[in-house]
Formats: sequence, C-alpha cells, structure tokens
Amino acid sequence: MKKIHLLFSLMLLTMYSTGQLTVSLPNITALTGQTVEFPVYLSGAGTSGTPISSANVQISYDPAVLQYDTLSNFYSAMPVSQWFFSGNNNMVSANWLEPSLLTLAIPDSTVLFVIRFTYLGGNQILPFLVTEFTDATFEFIPTTAFNGSIGMVMPSLSGPVAVCQGTTGNVYSTQGGFTDYQWNVSGGLITTGGGLSDSTVTVTWNSYGTKNVSVSFSGSDTAVMNVSVE
Repeated sequence: MKKIHLLFSLMLLTMYSTGQLTVSLPNITALTGQTVEFPVYLSGAGTSGTPISSANVQISYDPAVLQYDTLSNFYSAMPVSQWFFSGNNNMVSANWLEPSLLTLAIPDSTVLFVIRFTYLGGNQILPFLVTEFTDATFEFIPTTAFNGSIGMVMPSLSGPVAVCQGTTGNVYSTQGGFTDYQWNVSGGLITTGGGLSDSTVTVTWNSYGTKNVSVSFSGSDTAVMNVSVE
C-alpha cells in the first residue's frame, strides 16, 4: 500500500519508553441530512511515549447511513499534501510515513484528522478495519481501537406522566427551533398546539389506563412518553 511523508513540528527524542497506542472515534447523534464530523483521536504516544514512524488507519462505514465527503482538519503540523487518503463506498483509509525514517512522539489526545460525512439517517457503528502503527524499526506497536457510532437525534419530551382522567392543561414540550413537528396522542384530545411549527402540545386525557404522547421533528427520531391516566 502506498505511504506518504508526514511532518510534525514536535521535539525529536532520542530516548523513548515502550507504550500502547489508543485510536478512538466519538459516539454522536445527528439529524437526517446533517453534515457530521468524526475526529480520529490518537492517545498513548506522549512526549516521552512510543516512537512512531508510520501508520495505516482504515475505518469502515455503511453507505446507506453515511455519505463520505472528505477528510479535513489535519493535525496542524501535518500538511494535507503529505497524506495518502481515500474514501470509497464503505471505507475511509489514511496512511503516512515519517520523513527520513525518523520517529515522532505525538501528544496524547491528538486529532490526526476529521472524517466528514453527510448523515442519511439510521444507526451505524464505525469499526476500525486496520490500525497499524510502527516504531523506529517498523515493528508493529500494540494498538487498541475504540469504534465510534452515529444515531438519529432523539427529541426530548417533558410533561406530566400521571394525571387524572378529564383534567385539562397537561402541557408536553420538546426542543424548539425545528420544523415539521409531528405530534400524536393516544387516548387524549389535543386542545392547543400540536401543529407543524409547535414545540408544545396541550392535552386533555379522556380515558383511563396507560396512554402515550409522541413527537418528532424534521430529521429526528420519534420520542414516546407513556402517561398513566387514573
């Protein structure tokens, strides 16, 4: 596999301790159609940590959930032109080789780069297919990878969960500032609110038992609240 040169403006140390690297992605939520970013973090190679000469990072994704855009926000000492990277219909690959076969100590919690996607909806684990880092003699360094994930935003939903039958003025609320609100109530009557632009709804519960109120808005999942009517 082709590898490219990478420059870090960090101190070159002549003595290192042996360590284990950790590569990680965050867990995030998003609205359908939203541009999302996954920073790729590297930890464990601090200024007195593991010497690194090269890396090969490959991350899988589901094209039904995420549409690849680009890699961006490279670590400030890493010129974009010195990376070899690609994104196809199910994998993002990024590779580098330190110039002159030197080794570098990368600070803990460094963001190597950011993967940008368009979120198409649904849930997705982003597993690392390959996380290979090598030392000064190009021997593999033990590496632990923590996968990331993405899921649809779940609306918040607040309001009374235990009410008396026939009582009025029971207000249920979700986040404001969105569009295309969809409110649904079982076993009750909406008296105010509940329209496409309304982040609140007022309900009169007119029958006994366990009922529910639900809401979604543009690009979100659907939140459901059970209400006990006595």
